[in-house]
Amino acid sequence: MSFERTLATFGRLDCAFNNAGIEQALTPLTDQTEDTYDQIMDINVKGVWLSLKHEIPAMLKTGGGAIAAMKGAGINPEEKPVTGQDSTVAGLQRILTGEQFMTIFKPIVPEAEIAAEMAISLGETGEVTTKEKTQLINNGKTEVPSILLTSTPVTKENINETVIAEKFVTPAELCEGAFAAACKEAGISG
Repeated sequence: MSFERTLATFGRLDCAFNNAGIEQALTPLTDQTEDTYDQIMDINVKGVWLSLKHEIPAMLKTGGGAIAAMKGAGINPEEKPVTGQDSTVAGLQRILTGEQFMTIFKPIVPEAEIAAEMAISLGETGEVTTKEKTQLINNGKTEVPSILLTSTPVTKENINETVIAEKFVTPAELCEGAFAAACKEAGISG
């Protein structure tokens, strides 16, 4: 398999291009068989999905796109303040090992609830309404109804008090394998 050969040869996977597709004879939809449909879906959709299922975990281990690009350009990310914005396990692990300075912990549940409320009201009425008070933010083209939530910077010093305390990630997720020593050094256990 070329995926395994890529990892064996280069030790990492930074990108992937999954292109699979077959056609059938031009036939009216009502004349098509379920077997033809299944064959097309298995190759065109399931084939790409199966590829991504194996590629994504390998790509997440590379240390993030920006950090991989820095390393490729001969820049040591430990000497530059690299940040992230989603408090992913991989990003938090990079913080623990010193490859990344910080990330942002967002209030995801309120963010999702408010976004859904705004989308539903816009779809139903053409207007953005929410229980929360909105403010208008100019995006350079128009005034956008917005609700600004407070995010928290996460560094090595406050991982325990933020993402772990809020149960966004568990110590078990964060401290597996090669990251156990970095977690111990940061006082993360559990």
